[in-house]
Amino acid sequence: MRDKQHIKVVCDVFSAGALFHILLTSTYLFQGGNNEEVYKANKSLKFDLSAEKYKKLDENAAQLLKAML
Repeated sequence: MRDKQHIKVVCDVFSAGALFHILLTSTYLFQGGNNEEVYKANKSLKFDLSAEKYKKLDENAAQLLKAML
C-alpha cells in the first residue's frame, strides 16, 4: 500500500480562496484562452488582484480574499 501524501492546510486555504474569488467576482482566478494557459497560470500562481473589479469589493471581503490567496 502506498503512503498517502498529505496536502498542507495552506493548500486548502488557497483552494477555498480560489472558490471565494469565484463567488465574489463571478470570474475565475486564473485566466487563459484555453485549458493549457489556465493550467500554466495556476501552476505558476499567476493572477492579478489589482483590476477594477477588486476595488468594488467590500473592504473586509477583499482583505479576506487576499489573505486566503
